[in-house]
Amino acid sequence: MEYSNVPYQFVFDFPDHAWFHDLYGLRKTAYVTIRAENSSEQWDLHLKPSRDKSNLFGYIYRRSELKRIILNQQQSLLNHRRLPLVFDLDDTLVRVVANNDPRYVPEHEAAKVPHRVRKLEDGRKVVLADRVQEFIEWAHNYFEISVCSLGDPQYVKMVVSVLDPHHTWIKGILYSARQEYNHHIALSNRHKPPKDLLSLYAFCTLTPEEYRCAMYPNAGVDALPHRASDRWGSAFGRGSNISTTALTFPMPLIIDDMSNMWPAEQQDNIIYVRDRKNV
Repeated sequence: MEYSNVPYQFVFDFPDHAWFHDLYGLRKTAYVTIRAENSSEQWDLHLKPSRDKSNLFGYIYRRSELKRIILNQQQSLLNHRRLPLVFDLDDTLVRVVANNDPRYVPEHEAAKVPHRVRKLEDGRKVVLADRVQEFIEWAHNYFEISVCSLGDPQYVKMVVSVLDPHHTWIKGILYSARQEYNHHIALSNRHKPPKDLLSLYAFCTLTPEEYRCAMYPNAGVDALPHRASDRWGSAFGRGSNISTTALTFPMPLIIDDMSNMWPAEQQDNIIYVRDRKNV
C-alpha cells in the first residue's frame, strides 16, 4: 500500500493481541474479501499497522481497482523497458570500516584504497566495492534500481547517498528489513528469511491468470503462455522452480551476498555475490 501510494480511509487503535503484534513485526498487511449482499462485486478490506505501533490503518477498495493500481505499477516498468533490480548493501556494494570485528574492514586495510572510502552522515565509514558506482551508473539504464538491506532505514539512506550522491541512479524503493529480522530473532525464528520481494513489489502477488493477461493484454486465452519458463526460460533457466501462484517473481533480479535472507521460491532470482576477504 505504502509504495503504491494508496491512501487509507480509516484508523483503528492498535489491538493488544499476539496476532497483530506478529503482523506488525513482519510489516505485513492483512486483508479480507467482502461482498455486498446480492452483488458479485468483490471488495478488499486491508489492515496495516502504523510504524509506531499505535494504530491500524484501514483500506477498503474494489478488488478491480486495487488490481488496476498493481498492474499499472508493473506496466510502468515494462513501458520504460526496465526490470526491477534489488541490491543488498553490506558485503555486496559496500563494507563497513571498523577494527576488532571480522565482519568489517580494518582501518589499516581501508587506508590502502582511500579513493573508495566514504564517510557517512553519522561518522561511520564504508569502503565501496571496486568500480561499484560505474556498475550502478550502467545498470540504471536498463533497470529500476531498489535496495533491500538488513540495515536500519537511516543507515540505508546514508549508504545510498554515498553510492548515488546526485540521486540519479537509484530511483526505486529503499527498503530496510531490519524490523523483520529483529522480529524473527525475538521469536527464535532465525531460519526464517527476513527479505521478501512481496514487501517491495505489489505485482508479485498477481495470480498466473492476472499476470498473463497483463503481459499479453491483446492476446486470446489460447495464445497465452501457461508456464513462467515459457516466457522467461531463456533468461532464467528452462524449468526453473518458480512459484505457480505468482508468475511475477521472474521479473525482479536480486544481487546479494546471502541467499538465505530470501524465501526459497525466490532463490532463482538471486545473483550471488561471493564473500570478499579483502578490500
